Amino acid sequence: MKKILCVLSAGLLAAGAAQAANITYADGAIINDAQTIGGADRLLQNAAATVTITTGGSLAITTTTTTAGSLVGQLAAVEFIIDGGAFNVNSSANFILGNGTGGDGTIDLRDGTLSLTTSGDIALARDGSTGVITIRGGTAALDQPFFDTYFPADPGAGSIDFADKIGGGASDGTLTIAGADLAYYQGLYSGDDLTYNGDNSAAFNTVFSVTGSTLSVIPEPATLGLVVAFGGGIMFIRRRFMI
Repeated sequence: MKKILCVLSAGLLAAGAAQAANITYADGAIINDAQTIGGADRLLQNAAATVTITTGGSLAITTTTTTAGSLVGQLAAVEFIIDGGAFNVNSSANFILGNGTGGDGTIDLRDGTLSLTTSGDIALARDGSTGVITIRGGTAALDQPFFDTYFPADPGAGSIDFADKIGGGASDGTLTIAGADLAYYQGLYSGDDLTYNGDNSAAFNTVFSVTGSTLSVIPEPATLGLVVAFGGGIMFIRRRFMI
């Protein structure tokens, strides 16, 4: 009898281990190694937190379940800071940034990579929340997202905001949205879904440039001046040595 009970317990434990899990990070968590959330598990960040992915760290979400998907900012303010690391979503499930009143989700890309690819949907803000991807540096690549309204729900406030670096200076990050072109980005800009430092009052072509499907910030005049001065200095030195 004892042997049978042990076998049943082992079977129940194995079944329990296979059940889907909701993964939540604690406030102040630092990801500095390779971490993966996959299978039927999902990221459900429903507790207020700031999580930082540093150099050498990565968070890969490969969730395969088609129900719910991963949520960042579920009824709580959540920020993921990418500072040299990588945040990658490559799944068949939805990815929602900001969900429900008070569920504000932010991804702050300072350096490193952000990749959001899914055969489900990517939604920035729904049901009274805000969902913002901030790009200060690094590279961001994603499928075309839904902004503000997703599935039957009250509108939220979703946007992609290029912003100055923390230590000063213009953003040197890039954004590539699958299938996007100049007209697509201009539409986002005029619709308040794309901004620079939270603003879209300047003419689009004075702020951004588009190459293929990739968007970047036009360097500030001061930055351009430094580039020109540096290039001129190199040419002067080269000529001196050639004389």
